Amino acid sequence: MLSFVDVQCPHCGAKGKIVLPPLGTVLIGPCPQCKGMVALFNGTTLPLDSKIILDGTIEEKKKHIVDVFSAFIEEKVEEFFNPKKEESDSELDKKTDSYQSEHRIEEYSHKKTKKNRPISRDEITKFKESEIDLLDNPEIFRKYFSN
Repeated sequence: MLSFVDVQCPHCGAKGKIVLPPLGTVLIGPCPQCKGMVALFNGTTLPLDSKIILDGTIEEKKKHIVDVFSAFIEEKVEEFFNPKKEESDSELDKKTDSYQSEHRIEEYSHKKTKKNRPISRDEITKFKESEIDLLDNPEIFRKYFSN
């Protein structure tokens, strides 16, 4: 089965899908929309300088591509060591409690059951990691979302 990856041109914002190339593959080519040169690496589209890629010497092309990939890798390493802070479950619970108070949402039972409690961070993560793709399966979709 073929896997596809969503891509977006960093020059003009045009979006599309392509067949996911093997892990570690570097694709370089023009955007079909604006003709700006881009590099695709592990699902990330990086902008390239078209003048250098089309008219530069081999050494200029190599240096430019290494510079672009170095900046990309530095950014990813920085994100690894300084991840964006996600809201903790307790912060999410506070927001949920605040929302329920403001909108006078009442619990219909003194116990929180699975049906009437807020969705937990773990449930969201599980859904994103393993269950969201099941929505593409018509049988499963109908099972849960049809009357």
